[in-house]
Amino acid sequence: MEMPDLLQSEEQKRWRQWDAGERWRVIQQTINWAERQATVQRNTPAACLREQRRKLAQLSGGQH
Repeated sequence: MEMPDLLQSEEQKRWRQWDAGERWRVIQQTINWAERQATVQRNTPAACLREQRRKLAQLSGGQH
């Protein structure tokens, strides 16, 4: 059995173990969990602008 065939066979076995309702419930639970997670502050637009201002100030201050 070739590797892609083996991978497909194993994936099909995993999917057969879940009924559609349970699979959908877990997907919804995962989405709800992800939506409840706090935003990472370093990746917000405001944080990016602060970092940009800091770097520009550093550059202009370093070129006397």
